[in-house]
Amino acid sequence: MLAEGKSFITLQGMSAEALLLAVKELAERPLPDGVAPTVRDGRAVATAFYEASTRTRLGFQFAARALGLDVIPLDVSASSVNKGESLTDTIRVLADYGIAALILRHPDTESMTVAMAASACPVINAGNGAGEHPVQTLIDLSMIYQRFGRLSGLKVTMTGDALHGRTIHSLIMALSLFGNSITVVSDPGLRLSSDLGSSAVRMSAPKLIETEFLNSGILKETDVLYMTRVQAERGSANRPIIMTEKTQQDLNPNAIVLHPMPRTVELPEWFDTDPRAAYLHRNRIGLGVMTYVLGTVIGGGRKA
Repeated sequence: MLAEGKSFITLQGMSAEALLLAVKELAERPLPDGVAPTVRDGRAVATAFYEASTRTRLGFQFAARALGLDVIPLDVSASSVNKGESLTDTIRVLADYGIAALILRHPDTESMTVAMAASACPVINAGNGAGEHPVQTLIDLSMIYQRFGRLSGLKVTMTGDALHGRTIHSLIMALSLFGNSITVVSDPGLRLSSDLGSSAVRMSAPKLIETEFLNSGILKETDVLYMTRVQAERGSANRPIIMTEKTQQDLNPNAIVLHPMPRTVELPEWFDTDPRAAYLHRNRIGLGVMTYVLGTVIGGGRKA
């Protein structure tokens, strides 16, 4: 749930109406201009990233700046985590210092449950291992809505590491609410877990198909091509699904290509000049989404 004073951990439980309303509101809001307000809010938020991040970590820091908030970044490498301190004890330190919200990324899928139990302030999920990434999904939904003006009636193809890819997991569960047709293309060793696949189907009985090869038949009917990398840091050593010149030629000319970033070999930089490369807008739209999420969760203060 995305609401004032509440932790934002998952999109599960949000209705299609609530998600669409949030995306429409985001589409109507001006993007942050990067200028900090002259009057500070007086409150502080903390970021704790136990995994590497560029866009989400910096995005929330810039979002806090736009809201007039101070940012307390936890340097995990220089903290007592290296002495064996538990996540619970670290979270208690940050919460007891009076922060307004905690933005957390952690490799354990259960980390958000632990953090919410230990924290007196709201927690924002910036990625919990191979679990979910609800903030990135709001970014993805916003880009889809800006291109098509809707979140339903779409044929979405997702490629790459479906087993470990938290952005794929969250996006499937969100798009399933709108009854979209979803095809997941991945190496057999990187397919969705049976639990996730059945959960996504139960959320609104979408047409969810898994296959091994990204062929021309799929590409010609695709509205949204969502590419992801193979996650070597989670032990993946399987075959990536790569954008080739043949893929580019076969892809629906009216489609968009999205990628949560970072990319490796699956999406070459030469594709950046293709008009369907919507992922190039991810950073600016993402900053707007993170400002919206943070402003909503902490309430009060400056919200633009």
